[in-house]
Amino acid sequence: IVISEVQIGGDTADEEFVELYNPTDTPFDLTNWRLARKTGTTTSNLVNGFSISIQPHSYLLVAPTSQINGIAVDQVYTTTARVTSNNTIYLIDLDDVNIDTIGMGSATEFEDQATSSPENNTSVARVDVKFDSDNNFADFAILEIPTPQNSLTNQTTPTETPSPTPTPTQSPTPSPTSEPTAIPTPTSTILPSPTTEPLPTATPRTIGYFRFPNKTTTCSLVYENKKVLFLRFLLPKIKCS
Repeated sequence: IVISEVQIGGDTADEEFVELYNPTDTPFDLTNWRLARKTGTTTSNLVNGFSISIQPHSYLLVAPTSQINGIAVDQVYTTTARVTSNNTIYLIDLDDVNIDTIGMGSATEFEDQATSSPENNTSVARVDVKFDSDNNFADFAILEIPTPQNSLTNQTTPTETPSPTPTPTQSPTPSPTSEPTAIPTPTSTILPSPTTEPLPTATPRTIGYFRFPNKTTTCSLVYENKKVLFLRFLLPKIKCS
């Protein structure tokens, strides 16, 4: 629980308040907790014992009267003590453990470094109610217009960052199986049967006469049919008789 805003005065002496904030997700029972202020060396209770709880991410408004600036007060002071300039304010749990502290102006006690002391009708407020660096000077700033908030103020539940919508994984589209191109069966070329040319007429021709004693020899040119594979031809030959 943190002290979130303080106004120390306004048009009247009772126009002051101390605002608390619960930045956690858990409600806190503040029964018998105390709110105190210190002036110089003197410490006095503003609230001797709370009788209220503070809800998660909610405010609690504490003041000397039942209303402040038209806002209903959740916990009224139980003493006549008041906050003044250069004071320190403490929030103390039922075990007397100091839960949070704010020192203003020339206060003698503070967290690391005191923050400024607000003028009347202004306030000093926590810059980020969800963050406490334990340095009053860094954590608080002056507000020209005070903003007291009570337990009925809209809760400041932090907005969760939405989880990114997962991109659906696309099923791979099967590639069409390419049909194998049919290799044409080679067609055997039928060679045409050779046309048999008619062989020339093998008519013998007399090419000479040779006379010998008691004999005359006649020599003629004749043709013999020959065949090699599918070829047929006439082979000339000299024949004598």
